Amino acid sequence: MTIYAVMKTGGKEYRVAPGDVVRVEKLAAAPGATVEIREVCLIETGQDVTVGSPTVADARVVAEVIEEGRGEKIVSFRKKRRNHYQMTIDDVQSYTTLRIREIAVGKSVYAAGAPRRDPAKPPLAPIELPPPVAAQGDAPVAPKVASEERVGTQPQAPRVDPAPEAPQPSSDAARPVHAVEAQALAPSSTETPPAHVAPPPRVETAAPALALDERGPRKRSHGIAAVVVALLVVATGLLVWSSRQPPGPVEAVAAVPQAARSSVAEPPAKAPPRKETAIRKPVAASAPSAPVQPPE
Repeated sequence: MTIYAVMKTGGKEYRVAPGDVVRVEKLAAAPGATVEIREVCLIETGQDVTVGSPTVADARVVAEVIEEGRGEKIVSFRKKRRNHYQMTIDDVQSYTTLRIREIAVGKSVYAAGAPRRDPAKPPLAPIELPPPVAAQGDAPVAPKVASEERVGTQPQAPRVDPAPEAPQPSSDAARPVHAVEAQALAPSSTETPPAHVAPPPRVETAAPALALDERGPRKRSHGIAAVVVALLVVATGLLVWSSRQPPGPVEAVAAVPQAARSSVAEPPAKAPPRKETAIRKPVAASAPSAPVQPPE
């Protein structure tokens, strides 16, 4: 029989059934408390459906608060073009997790029952676990292989020897029994000999950098040498350029004293020759003749 209800809480509606776990808006209840929701919009009991207007009278949903928490961050972005407006808003919603215990309508209560079992299937037989085995403190431990001690080799599985048999009691009771120290077992022929790993190649590291106090004088001497070389190159270039220039004409100027120059009169400048042009007199024009009459 299907039983469910549609309840309203936090402005939202939820379809719930007995035994369901739902996440609703945060309620004022601590984890472990019991809440009762009276806003039930619809109830179905398998045979009839009751729809409320707006809620079903004398109906309720009883639930248990499991936990409280906060959901994921929701980011919303708003922008208006050509208005220089944009806004980013983020929100983290709180929630409460409920487990639905029962749905009640008047005196009828529908609670979550135990899961039904198919009568055709036989019940499952209990599984018997073997008793735990006590740790053997006297069990021999295989010695560590030499290849396991070296770095870079693959460790081998330890060899476990079978448990030693119990010692037989001596027939001579009067003879005392002395403890014998166990000697190290020699490696058998079936054991894998330890792998010999070649030593890693020697890597030569670069010489350490010069200290700061040694770098200063070297840089200074290099700078002075560079300046000297630059001056030598410039001087050589000037010498080459001056040797390639052709010698200019030397004008011999007579040394004449200033007083003699002022006393000597300079010859007058010659006037340009005049150019004579002939002017023709205008000839008197003859009187105009009578216009020629066109033929009739």
